[in-house]
Amino acid sequence: MQLLSKSPAGRFVTRLLIYIFGMIILATGIVQAIADFLHQKVGDVKNFFDTFCVLTTLVLGWFGFHRIVGLGIGSVAAMLGVGRVIALVNHFYDPSPLFAQEESTGA
Repeated sequence: MQLLSKSPAGRFVTRLLIYIFGMIILATGIVQAIADFLHQKVGDVKNFFDTFCVLTTLVLGWFGFHRIVGLGIGSVAAMLGVGRVIALVNHFYDPSPLFAQEESTGA
């Protein structure tokens, strides 16, 4: 990373990677916290959260620039797909039995 940070392009790439990593961690944590608080499935909350974010971007862009800004086919595809993929993975892999404590039998 030291070599990348010496050039302007390298600094941009480094900052972009840190930003993307931070956003992934932040978004995942927020969705998990909301799902835990509401006692809902993470995939369903992720769908709602992504839809809310896309609609917020749409409204802010429309009122700020009078056109759609910052939304593309990737944004819509991610909004529709990521939550469903999470729900599918959670359907086939439920980690809760791995962390369940064994009940002690009283004798």
